[in-house]
Amino acid sequence: MNRRNFLKLSLQVIAMSAVARTSQALTSLTPANVDVIIVGAGIAGISAARVLKAKGYRVLILEARNRIGGRIWTDNTLGTPLDLGASWIHGITNNPIKQLADQFKLKTLKTDYKANQIYKNDGAPITNAEEETLTNRFNAVYERVMEIQQKRLDDELVDISWQQALTEELAKENFSSIELSELYFSLNTEIEHEYNADLSELSLFNWDSSKNVNGEDHIFANGYGQVIENLVMDSKLTSDILTNQVVKSVNYGQKVVKVTTNKNVFSASAVLITLETPPRMWGRQYV
Repeated sequence: MNRRNFLKLSLQVIAMSAVARTSQALTSLTPANVDVIIVGAGIAGISAARVLKAKGYRVLILEARNRIGGRIWTDNTLGTPLDLGASWIHGITNNPIKQLADQFKLKTLKTDYKANQIYKNDGAPITNAEEETLTNRFNAVYERVMEIQQKRLDDELVDISWQQALTEELAKENFSSIELSELYFSLNTEIEHEYNADLSELSLFNWDSSKNVNGEDHIFANGYGQVIENLVMDSKLTSDILTNQVVKSVNYGQKVVKVTTNKNVFSASAVLITLETPPRMWGRQYV
């Protein structure tokens, strides 16, 4: 999948043009004119830059991609916003993302999870009875995997992956190839999508140890990327961001940190790394 520019609107184009105009001036930074280099222009890096800049620190954000936002990636080339990364605000009650949406007056829409239609491999919609069968099969297998989890905890055995426990359970079953396909569809939709990892990468003991945020799930009417755009503009960070800067090395000295990219060497008093693993789409593919 080719990367596309994250900032599509005219205001965003102007903002990125400002970055390009300041690139030459920023190629020989020293600790005298920048305090902290932040590697990564995702929401973590931009949020950190906001806090540091508000406290009076001079910051520079280096981003390897030709866009900012990281896993927040809204594409508008089709004429309508399409989120290729983060999409939902999961639980809007006291959720900081919803608070940002309200602060920037961004429209969000409630998600109705009952308003969906599941289709078979041949493109035909499944019936209500078929969906109930699919759900019941998933729930039964899920409960038995959780029984394996509890038994291993009680017996003080070592942790295993979700997939290993599932394989142990499936060895006792006699599902047809179609039933297995349907079961893995449910597992992928209910678990792998939710936790952004394959079952083989999820700890059986700790896969669901996070706390949920209460409230409805909302989606941005005009794309999640608006959050990034507004954070950058609100904090006047446009001229503090350089894209297409692939970090090759970080070298620490007594008082100076040097960050070498594919284009330049930058220096500062400190460096903050905010990188993350690539996002997954549909549970099994990297983008």
